[in-house]
Amino acid sequence: MGAFLQRILIAIGFSIISEPSKGQNTATDGYDLIVEEEHRREHFKWGVSCKHYAHSGASVNKDDEKAFTDMVTDNYTGLIAFYSTGVTSTLENNFSKIKKKQRKKNNSIRC
Repeated sequence: MGAFLQRILIAIGFSIISEPSKGQNTATDGYDLIVEEEHRREHFKWGVSCKHYAHSGASVNKDDEKAFTDMVTDNYTGLIAFYSTGVTSTLENNFSKIKKKQRKKNNSIRC
């Protein structure tokens, strides 16, 4: 799924900083992809998480994205979550908290 998303992000103008890999990739700070976009001569760096649970029917939960929700730092403009299923209400609440925190920093989260 990461390779599919990579092609989509390239097609809509993102540059890939770090490509998807299998297993833990410390170069990506726990994200599946690191991408960058340029808008009006400003560069925005995004951490991207991909989860494909469609065959199991399971929702993405807070334990699946613990690192993702804990790793919003000044190094990233924000987060992009790309899932084949829905999320649990607990994870949705975590994302809402991150959105509020990021708005204060002029950062963003895309779900």
